[in-house]
Amino acid sequence: MGYTDITVFEKSEYVGGLSSSEIPQFRLPFSVVSFEAELMKDLGVKVECNKALSKNGGLTIEQLKNDGFKAVFLGIGMPNPNTIPMFKGLTQKEGFYTSKNFLPVVAAASKAGMCACKSQLPTVYGNVIVLGAGDTAFDCATSALRCGARRVFVVFRKGFTNIRTVPEEVCKCNQSSRDASHKFI
Repeated sequence: MGYTDITVFEKSEYVGGLSSSEIPQFRLPFSVVSFEAELMKDLGVKVECNKALSKNGGLTIEQLKNDGFKAVFLGIGMPNPNTIPMFKGLTQKEGFYTSKNFLPVVAAASKAGMCACKSQLPTVYGNVIVLGAGDTAFDCATSALRCGARRVFVVFRKGFTNIRTVPEEVCKCNQSSRDASHKFI
């Protein structure tokens, strides 16, 4: 589009957004995200970390316009989980996780170099049910196995032809289902 003076404002202390903070190491190593971010910087893109879009003391679109930015692209993702009413009030103590509170812990613990948090992988026991059939659901399923789940059941309602994850993930899980690690319902 012809823009040459580009700045990325990142709310976290590290670059990469969801690629860094929620996609587990086994799927997307931090070194790959870091390499891509460095390529972007080599092209002249500036990155400012710890800068969140917010009405209360953070960046605002109006402030960015006043600072001379000619265009603003918002790539904020989905910050909150999509939870159905049936699960309202359930917590991690009851064994209820959303991708937004499970995958960031997995990513932080598995991606050396991403942060200095030195966290450990969460421990998951027994059988796990993952609702959904997209990339995030399969990341949760395979992460649950790596965190100690005995078996993982991936449950979805739209049929195998409507699975939204990359085919390689379905093949991996189908192979694992023969080993009684995953089951499709």
